[in-house]
Amino acid sequence: MYFTTIFLIILSSLLSLNTAIPLHYPVLFLLKNNCPFPVYIREAVAEFPSPRPWEHCKNWGETPEAKMPAHSTAYGGMPVLKDSCGHSIKVARSPHGSPYQFEFTWALENDRMWYDMSHVDGNPFTDVEREFAPHNHCPALKCVAGNDGSACDYSVQTDCGTKGKLHAWLCGRGKGETETEEWSLEEVVPIGELEVVKEGE
Repeated sequence: MYFTTIFLIILSSLLSLNTAIPLHYPVLFLLKNNCPFPVYIREAVAEFPSPRPWEHCKNWGETPEAKMPAHSTAYGGMPVLKDSCGHSIKVARSPHGSPYQFEFTWALENDRMWYDMSHVDGNPFTDVEREFAPHNHCPALKCVAGNDGSACDYSVQTDCGTKGKLHAWLCGRGKGETETEEWSLEEVVPIGELEVVKEGE
């Protein structure tokens, strides 16, 4: 019984490391859904780093699609490592819909952060403002409501020599919200702990 209890404690700790990373992690993605409706979100890491396709990314894979409530904040639970492995936060307007994407990579080769927004696989948010901005005074990407993505989406992209939190907004920033804003664990949840969308919904 004693060994069973110890095993369960260790297993629980390992699982928590896979589903939640601390908000003081060197690089962290935060999404603020300021829309008056829920969105449907997945988090993915590429299987191979683009510059080294013979290697496997340590945390590659994709989370199940989950429902992110209106006026809520979530953060990426997959650690962002300096390995050139691409990360994508896929956000849809409806369950299993075509996703808009926030993409970023911490490059091993030059220690820079690369990031963009993309409607290659879907463009369901043209009627609302969307923005992707680091907290460290690096260039922000922003499209106002009504823009088809030509002002902010790939192939508009940028990189930055400093690392930190990457803030994204749907439906614009709320009053007083900035890219330097700090979040507490009580205010946000990792994407992997949101309510999973069931098949057929």
